[in-house]
Amino acid sequence: MDFPRPDIASFIDDEEQREVLSQLVCKTMPFGRFAGSYLIDLPEPYVVWLHSKGFPDGAIGEDLRLIYEIKLNGLEPLLRPLLDAHLGRRALPSEQPRELDPPR
Repeated sequence: MDFPRPDIASFIDDEEQREVLSQLVCKTMPFGRFAGSYLIDLPEPYVVWLHSKGFPDGAIGEDLRLIYEIKLNGLEPLLRPLLDAHLGRRALPSEQPRELDPPR
């Protein structure tokens, strides 16, 4: 049995919010050790460290705050299809669930 991947569009009612998240996953880190990495790909410990130090002012700070909340709440897998679409790559098929042993 194959389970479909969750679609972010089914979780977000507002078109504007959908657009904000689509743009967010395409943004890259402009400075530091992970400069050039997509914000969604930043390691969670690094984002938590940035949070503890204080996010920078401006748009990048707002983007990092949102990434922090996404990672903190485990919502990253919902946004991965947006990045895959941006990069023009097909999403990997979801892992096949193991069949349960029949009751004895």
